[in-house]
Amino acid sequence: MDIVATTFQCLSPQFLSAESSTDDIIYQSAASLVATYFNDLCDSFTTQLLSFRALLKDDIKQIPTVMELAHFLVVKNYSLLPTFQDVFIIIIIIIKGIYIAQVRKGHKCDVASHSGYCREIVF
Repeated sequence: MDIVATTFQCLSPQFLSAESSTDDIIYQSAASLVATYFNDLCDSFTTQLLSFRALLKDDIKQIPTVMELAHFLVVKNYSLLPTFQDVFIIIIIIIKGIYIAQVRKGHKCDVASHSGYCREIVF
């Protein structure tokens, strides 16, 4: 799980809202993710993520997990999806990866209702 946490740290609500996470640090982390998922993400992901953080930083501080960040974007703020398309795409990649990993381990993982093990995953 450490590799996953490091790879996707730029989407961690704690990382995004930390005072020590400057725009430069977030940009570098997001650029690393773009390099890894170059077939799925545009170069604009870095600026999308910085804009997402700037717009919603106070809300993000209240969100403990990546799953709840996904719910916040997709359900509560769905009108922002066209603006933050790549943020949405990488959240879906994370959720899919978590789901597959947990199913392979034999855990129940109901992503749609946020129940089971998946809800507890915190990066």
